[in-house]
Amino acid sequence: MAYHGDNAVKAYVKYDDGSNSIDDSFNISSVTNHATGQITVNFSTNMSSSNYCTVSATAGVSGTNGMAVYTSTNYSGVAFDSSYTSTSSQRFNIVSSSPSGITQSSRDIGILFCEND
Repeated sequence: MAYHGDNAVKAYVKYDDGSNSIDDSFNISSVTNHATGQITVNFSTNMSSSNYCTVSATAGVSGTNGMAVYTSTNYSGVAFDSSYTSTSSQRFNIVSSSPSGITQSSRDIGILFCEND
């Protein structure tokens, strides 16, 4: 169970983009899969503002391939798509490529949402 209160994890999800399934979650009503590597995480209880923090990681396609998360302007690193931020949901663009550069679905995507309310 997640800690609740100020400076706490307000939501989390462990998601599989390949099977479009939520493996575990807290305060997540659903994940909308728009296309390979494009998801929106929807909250059960809204955040108090759109200034929350996200932290994400993934095991990649097979657990060994490289993985990066990009914003809508293609900054490298772990980030969310800031053009789709709201108090009720957050969109992510997830890029995972095979060694030959083919974009594939990612397994074991973990995302935490933190907020100081």
